[in-house]
Amino acid sequence: MLPQTRQFISHVLKPFRLILLFFLAAACHSSDRHINLQQATQVDNINRIAFENRYDAPDTTIKLSREVLRFIADSIPEYHDGRLRAWNNLAKAYYIVSMPDSSSVYADSVLHCSAKSNNREIEQLIAKLTHARLKQRNCDIAGSYRMLYDVAQSDILDKQRDDFLYNYAKSEYYATLLSLNYSYRKGMQKDVQSLLDEAEHMAPNLKCDHAQDMVMNYSLAFGHLTLCSEQARQSENLRKSLEYIQANLDLLLDSNRFSLLHFANTVQLTAAISANSHIEQKTWLDCKPLFDSVCNRIGQQGIDLFRDSSLAMSLYIESSYMFEDYGDPYHTLGALVATGNLCLQRGDTAAAQTWFLEAYDRILQNHITAPKYESQLYDGLLKSHAAISPDEATIWAKNYISIREYITQNQEADFILQTQLANAKRKIDDYRIFSIIIVILAIVLVILAIMLAFRTRVLRTEKRHLQLSREKDVERIANVETCLSVMRHDINPFISYLQNRNLPPALHQEILSQLLRTFENIKSWTNLSIPSGLAFNPTECDVDEIFADAMAMNTARDGVSVTADRNGLKLYGDRLLLIIMIRNLLANAMQHTSEGKIQLISNIYSEDDRFVKLTVSDTGCGMSADEVDNLFRTDKKPDQQAQHSGFGLILCRYIVKKHDDNTIRGCRIWAESIPAPTEGHGTKINICLQRFSNL
Repeated sequence: MLPQTRQFISHVLKPFRLILLFFLAAACHSSDRHINLQQATQVDNINRIAFENRYDAPDTTIKLSREVLRFIADSIPEYHDGRLRAWNNLAKAYYIVSMPDSSSVYADSVLHCSAKSNNREIEQLIAKLTHARLKQRNCDIAGSYRMLYDVAQSDILDKQRDDFLYNYAKSEYYATLLSLNYSYRKGMQKDVQSLLDEAEHMAPNLKCDHAQDMVMNYSLAFGHLTLCSEQARQSENLRKSLEYIQANLDLLLDSNRFSLLHFANTVQLTAAISANSHIEQKTWLDCKPLFDSVCNRIGQQGIDLFRDSSLAMSLYIESSYMFEDYGDPYHTLGALVATGNLCLQRGDTAAAQTWFLEAYDRILQNHITAPKYESQLYDGLLKSHAAISPDEATIWAKNYISIREYITQNQEADFILQTQLANAKRKIDDYRIFSIIIVILAIVLVILAIMLAFRTRVLRTEKRHLQLSREKDVERIANVETCLSVMRHDINPFISYLQNRNLPPALHQEILSQLLRTFENIKSWTNLSIPSGLAFNPTECDVDEIFADAMAMNTARDGVSVTADRNGLKLYGDRLLLIIMIRNLLANAMQHTSEGKIQLISNIYSEDDRFVKLTVSDTGCGMSADEVDNLFRTDKKPDQQAQHSGFGLILCRYIVKKHDDNTIRGCRIWAESIPAPTEGHGTKINICLQRFSNL
């Protein structure tokens, strides 16, 4: 029945292949020899069909892939994605039909391709997985693991792409790695268990096609069977192994998805379960219903379960026939050797000889390189006494020893590689831990530095506040001392005059008025000099009005003329304070000008048009340079002989300071003076205040 099924599949595919080849031939006549969407789509579709037939009809895969390569070379030589896919299809198909040299050539073609293409990375990763499979068959364990390690280190498998190539590569990676551990390495049960857990977690999301689903199911089933040699979780592992076998049988029941190779693998794996001597009786009883269900499904496919008195023997024999019908010499050899080993276990030496000799003939005929099976074969030939002469037995013994040494060397190389990788991983882990510690220390240092900088900033701010407070305290003390000195200096003469009973009434009244003005200045100066004193209310001020108000508050003297410019300029400041300031400057000028003129001048400051310059100019006695320097300083006590140390100028200084603190910076007051009797003697008091138009 099974050969007939395969012939049916081949018969169905034949006209389909002809149709595909017709499309390729038609495309070859296209005059456009550059890549175009239609041609690329045709190539992709045929490559996809070739890929899907890699197990069911590998000869079809080989034929279609070769046609694709010819078409690409003739029509679209720059379509490297199609070429890489065809090469990988050929590499896989030749691997399946046990032609390792051809498989390796096409896999190498993919790996050595440097042309730019969208899928080059994933195709080269797939080629590495094919090489890993080839090296496993040659028992090059370390070489296979190196390939798999390179794949694992790539970030390609971590990419989340809903693409059959990526899903195929991920599925093939887990299947190949599981195969390496449970078929070619010893003492790796722990790794198999962790791999099984990871692969089972990933499998539902790795949908490629039904053939790859069966490959994954087979790998997981074989992995769980390997773990049945341990007592822990034996029932669970056997049950899972049978469930994956049953899942494959479910897929194979559909004639459109039937694959002779996968069915033969499933039958052989069921035979291995039946022949497993490590499975306890209790485990068999727990899983017997599921095992019977698997056997019934296999029997429904035409397999003779009673060819031999042993179910395992019957299944092994049937699998060997199926592998031979399929045309896979590698798996045929494995099935024949497994059957011979089972005969040896039963003590049937004659039957074992038959199976081992048949396997030996296959090696001689097909020139198969399979160290794993060859080692078991020569061991079985010697144990079954199949040699017809001592010389033949000697040759087999030498071959066995040579192959075992080769396998042992590869196992040692794998052990060294694993040790090196473990040491490297340990160093990397140590480096990571050290790096984490360094990062933590760096973070701590940064935090400490930030805290220190913050604390330093706070201390500097506090220090600055203390300095400002100290300066204010010093200024307050100086103000108090100045106040007392000035009061004594300015008030004493008035008191002396007022105590004179012979003072004329008119003079008495004038002195009393000056004394009242002095007390008024003291009051205003006190309010300004105290931080929480007089409120500052800036607004738009007309200079002409300020001059007029200040002049109205001062009584003119005989022989002295007072004039004021009228320029219509506007100031931004406190109108009341400005009137007090101009009034005091005007009174001070009149006090020290016996004859001549006093001028109130206003204009835009020539050095900065944001300011208005006010000038109170007189033709009085003037001042020396030292007197000018100390005129507005509160830290200098007044000279008892000086005539220019009243509260008026100190008050003016504070009024200007109020404006500088609360308006645009740059407001200031200064004096210019020429002492008498020099020509042009007199004093100018200049004030810069903010111009209103610049707001």
